Amino acid sequence: MAALGWDLFRERFPKVKRKEVFALIAFFLVYSGIHLLFILPPERQASLRPLFEKISRQWAIGSVFLVNPSETFLGASFFYLGKRMPVLNRHDLLQGQFEERPETTLVINSLCVDGQLLSILRSKGYHPLSQEKCLTKKVFIYSNSFRVSLNDP
Repeated sequence: MAALGWDLFRERFPKVKRKEVFALIAFFLVYSGIHLLFILPPERQASLRPLFEKISRQWAIGSVFLVNPSETFLGASFFYLGKRMPVLNRHDLLQGQFEERPETTLVINSLCVDGQLLSILRSKGYHPLSQEKCLTKKVFIYSNSFRVSLNDP
């Protein structure tokens, strides 16, 4: 886009050719400023890095399962953790069809959280560790461990 804009600008103002380097530097600074001021801040707010840092701490303690993750969340888990995380669907969780051990952590997408699921989790000894807002959705982290929250050392 910058090259097309520059070509159009140069055709309209032929005297600019002599000062082309300065104009290109000005274009670069404008585009850099737009990126730093308007594009980068929303990207940082939408980052999943803080969530996966918490999940990696839980993974060091025991097993972690993603429950009904979106493709974005699956890709981010592989990107930030460098491994594929085991995935459960809601039905598996309700039926208890997974290898459940002490220190198990469940990372649950807000779309599959309902009263039935929460009551089953409570009956199995799971308690909420954290509720994070990621992009436009909430992610709930439940564990059957004795740790009170993810912010504990």
